[in-house]
Amino acid sequence: MAAEHRLTHLVLSHTGMRSREAHRLLDTAPRALTPTRFVLGQGIAASVKRRLETLTAHLPAPAPAPDVAAVRSVHRTARPGEAEHGVSDAPSR
Repeated sequence: MAAEHRLTHLVLSHTGMRSREAHRLLDTAPRALTPTRFVLGQGIAASVKRRLETLTAHLPAPAPAPDVAAVRSVHRTARPGEAEHGVSDAPSR
């Protein structure tokens, strides 16, 4: 039998959500089976964000998927210009 899916991290920063909708999250979040970390964008009252963050303060930071981590690693170690344009700044030989 498959285990029940439990959402632990949800990014809602570019959804157009406003404080009214975030208050609904705040009202229901404490009753969730597992805590969910919500990432909210502009337009949400700072007090609502703080209260939601308090509910999930004990959760570890989400780890990126292995393929995303690999891409980040390449871009982090690339020489200047390589990451933005996909080309090397080194002189051609």
